[in-house]
Amino acid sequence: MKLFRFAVIFCTIALFLCTSAGAGQKGIVFSWQKALIEDDLAGFTLTEYSAAHNPTGRVFDIEYTGQTDFTHEEVITAPDSQETKFCYTLDAYDFSGNHSSETPIIDDDSPQKTCVVLDFLSPGEPTNFTVTVVIVPE
Repeated sequence: MKLFRFAVIFCTIALFLCTSAGAGQKGIVFSWQKALIEDDLAGFTLTEYSAAHNPTGRVFDIEYTGQTDFTHEEVITAPDSQETKFCYTLDAYDFSGNHSSETPIIDDDSPQKTCVVLDFLSPGEPTNFTVTVVIVPE
């Protein structure tokens, strides 16, 4: 019975460690509104920029489907053990391929900011770790 309890505890810890691997991914949710919807609105272009405001090459085409409130979720992958900043712009485009101006990059702490810092840093080392042996009655 004791061996069985140990095996269950060990497998649970191993499962946690395996599912925690690859911590270089985080999800970002983008939300916006468009009060005036033109008849020929086809969609939006969401563009990702580096901290230096250079395009990263990641561009998301978001089709317009009739709503005025928008949400787009994206998984962002970045190197582990780093803190990474990304900035985003958004434009609207019509069926002819004409694009609006991009929203500006706002890189400050205002509510309208369009930059985000993703923390892929390793967590700090635990302290005051102890192991206690207890006898479990059968």
